[in-house]
Amino acid sequence: MAAVIAGLWQAGLIFGRSRVQVDKVSGTLLRPADTSIRTPPVYGYTVGLKVGSLAPDFEFSAFDGSRHRLSEYRDRPVFINFWATWCDPCKTEMPNIQTILDRFEPDGLVVLAMNNGEDILPAQSFISRLNLKFTEFAFDPGAAIPGLYDIAGMPTSVFIDRDGLITRIVSGQISLNVMDSAVRDAIIGAGKVEAAPR
Repeated sequence: MAAVIAGLWQAGLIFGRSRVQVDKVSGTLLRPADTSIRTPPVYGYTVGLKVGSLAPDFEFSAFDGSRHRLSEYRDRPVFINFWATWCDPCKTEMPNIQTILDRFEPDGLVVLAMNNGEDILPAQSFISRLNLKFTEFAFDPGAAIPGLYDIAGMPTSVFIDRDGLITRIVSGQISLNVMDSAVRDAIIGAGKVEAAPR
């Protein structure tokens, strides 16, 4: 037993080096997000938080305990939504996000819902009440990913094209029409969106 505890401590899984939690229903071990990983390059583009920049990569635990990186969704448009259970506008817009995912999933759309700094039980309860089936829900009790993306308020949505380039960032609640337009831009791609007349 002592060897197991020592191994978990060295891995940063217990004794305060991270906020690992166990899902009390499934017994799944959920590790915190990792924002220290290197963003895979795309020739001629720099990593940043503006339209046309490479979205910073990160790794997270989904609520089922599986680990995922943003970069594993290259070749698919991505809609990242930052939310929290106490955020009423988040609650209001999430059914529209589900509608958008249902509409554009045949085009490869991925919706990553990034919870902002909450424990697993309130977050899971919130998702269950709204009956949401997004691509993945991220467990991030330390709010590392919102920190990486410099998120000031919620909800905030980041749209990313198939090459990993940001096509739009929207702070605050957005309508179904705006989501539709933003996802279409992500499907088209950052280079074509920048060149298109507005």
